[in-house]
Amino acid sequence: MCLKNKWIGLIKVILLITGCILEDTTYTVTFDVNGATSGSAPEQETVNAGSRIQLPSGSGLLKTGYTFIGWNYYPDNRGVHYNPGSFYTPEQNVILYAKWYDESDFFYSVKFDNNGGSGNVPPERRVPQGASIQQLPNGNDLSKDGFKFDGWSYYPDGSGDIYNAGSSYTPVINITFYAKWIIDEEWLSDLSTRVFRREYTTPVTNTVLSFHEGFPAVVEVYVLGAGGGGQGGHRSYYIQGLSRSDWVGTGGSGGGGSAAYMKFELDSPVVFNITVGGGGPGGTGRYRGAGYTWQSGYPGISGGSTSVVVGSRIITAGGGIYGGGDGQTLTGGAGGATGSMTIGLLDWVSASGEKGNDGEFNADRRAINRGGRAASINSGSEFHFGGGYGAIIGTSAQTGGGGRGGYNNGESGTRGGDGSVVIVITYSK
Repeated sequence: MCLKNKWIGLIKVILLITGCILEDTTYTVTFDVNGATSGSAPEQETVNAGSRIQLPSGSGLLKTGYTFIGWNYYPDNRGVHYNPGSFYTPEQNVILYAKWYDESDFFYSVKFDNNGGSGNVPPERRVPQGASIQQLPNGNDLSKDGFKFDGWSYYPDGSGDIYNAGSSYTPVINITFYAKWIIDEEWLSDLSTRVFRREYTTPVTNTVLSFHEGFPAVVEVYVLGAGGGGQGGHRSYYIQGLSRSDWVGTGGSGGGGSAAYMKFELDSPVVFNITVGGGGPGGTGRYRGAGYTWQSGYPGISGGSTSVVVGSRIITAGGGIYGGGDGQTLTGGAGGATGSMTIGLLDWVSASGEKGNDGEFNADRRAINRGGRAASINSGSEFHFGGGYGAIIGTSAQTGGGGRGGYNNGESGTRGGDGSVVIVITYSK
């Protein structure tokens, strides 16, 4: 049987070389769009044996979220790949399937959010890896009463880096940009009232602010507790008989600070006594040598509380709790808690911070270990207060966010973000 097959193959070669191969031997090449959401399959082609065709370019074929990159023997792309426009010589009747590449594998999504404004939100941009958006949207189609558009931010509260309209931006992850809004002083000048605003973002103790501009006045006070520090990493080399273990682990992360808001009326001069809590430092790493069981790193320190005292009115936002604990404790710190409401208020809102991620006794969890996020308030004249993110690997905690747990005995936990205070007073001209 093998000798017979060899003779048949030799005869085919001789006929092909001499041009005597039967001309009526043809093959069909059929094209399948393989899940395209629009466009029609190229027409089937009939090819003489030994001849070649140029494969279709795929023009007009679309599949949502994918890019056409060629043709393949199999719908799941496991066969030989053929580029669009390349030449192909069929050896039998064949179906070639459109090959689609998931854009999420090599494109980044850049979305935009009006962040409480109105108007037409700029459309999503899909940017190839390594490429840039040459000009960020100008925000001309967005508006918000009493505010002016002031660029784009990673976060709704306007913290972090700000990117101006028209500037270029190179994404490295999928991201949503939030419109940044600032108070429009020109708009305020048309009103019969004025607005006084003061913000404190660094730790202070018993700082005094006096107000005696005009009455009656409406006061809004926002307070945010500081984030707790992350626990240090740990390593233990344990020997028991013939058993040896090298345990290297990650500490627990700190909790996010709480937030609170109060609103009340004033009819006479007043003094504000302000305290802004500092972020809790991270704990150091710990090493345990041979003969000892593993032990967690040193815990961080809780974030400081933030408070404002105005006469008999007191508002407090507790700091996030430290990550970890003594012995073999790797628990993430709890979010900060708020104080109780005082009397004589027009409005009161409070929210607890987020718990930090737990650590792991024998694994590197830095890629997913994050400090707790600070609580946020969406009431009153400040559209969004608080909400700072906890630390992740390579990034410090934002305002009120918890610190990240360290890995290995050589890495300490990171510091929590400081607290903050915003005071807004609306009064008559």
